[in-house]
Amino acid sequence: MHAKHPLKDWVLLIALVVLWGSSFALNKIALTAIPPVSLVAYRLGLAALLLVAVAACLRQSLRLPWRQWWFFLLLALIGNCIPFFLISWGQLAIDSALAGILMAIMPLMTLLLSHFFLRDEALSAGDGIGFALGFAGIVLLVGPDALSRLGGDTLVAQLAVLAGAVCYAVNAVLARFNRENRPIVTSAGVMLAATFVMVPAALWHDPVTGLEIGLGPALAATALGMLGTALATLIFFKLIDSAGPAFLSLNNYLIPVWAVMIGAVFLDERLDWNAYAALALILLGIGLSQFQTHRHKPETSQPDERPR
Repeated sequence: MHAKHPLKDWVLLIALVVLWGSSFALNKIALTAIPPVSLVAYRLGLAALLLVAVAACLRQSLRLPWRQWWFFLLLALIGNCIPFFLISWGQLAIDSALAGILMAIMPLMTLLLSHFFLRDEALSAGDGIGFALGFAGIVLLVGPDALSRLGGDTLVAQLAVLAGAVCYAVNAVLARFNRENRPIVTSAGVMLAATFVMVPAALWHDPVTGLEIGLGPALAATALGMLGTALATLIFFKLIDSAGPAFLSLNNYLIPVWAVMIGAVFLDERLDWNAYAALALILLGIGLSQFQTHRHKPETSQPDERPR
């Protein structure tokens, strides 16, 4: 893991936090009128249209070998189709606080997978302590009482959200092995593959004639597709290439902080002491995991295992 990341990586990470952090609210609004399968299909289809159009404008060809398209399909299933559905379905039965704790397992899982499968993402003691502090901060931020709701009648929903978080971690590591080095082409290709999977599933599962969608849910779903999916996917693959999956996974620690800030600024919600203590723990954890000096690490990082 790099001892320090440049400013542009942090800017991209914060942008991803804002986009994905805002998606939870948009998702909640859209789900009031749109079933999970149809919502996932719509956001992926809209994102695919936008990204393909951008690729065409930039004259980035999508004529790729079948082997690359099979890899895009794998990324689409693990990084979009499966986790989008699992998390949306799970959030129908559990509250956002518990979902936040379950999703916070993603950075820890990413760190572990990166250690075993990526040569330049080796795990150190400081990394482990830093990520553990970040997880403790998430628990403190959403409320330790949320842990008491683990298990019980909503166990299946909890496992669904947890499985979605694991999918994100696996996807972050897999994306590092991508042979296509153009982020716009990768983003468009993955969205196209995901759309071909989810649109038929939505047409089969949710009859279009039975849906009554108001303006609010429609606008939320559209914003979810354009910003939380299309733009976020483009940033995701750019950041994976430049900074690696462990650094990218920090967004799952920062997203709850963003949500709390939005509530305080726009909804006039009063912040308790635990919010500030949690923020301090999260930032301390990030500092330990990102800015330490690796005593056994050479100045120039080894190339990763990604095939060229």
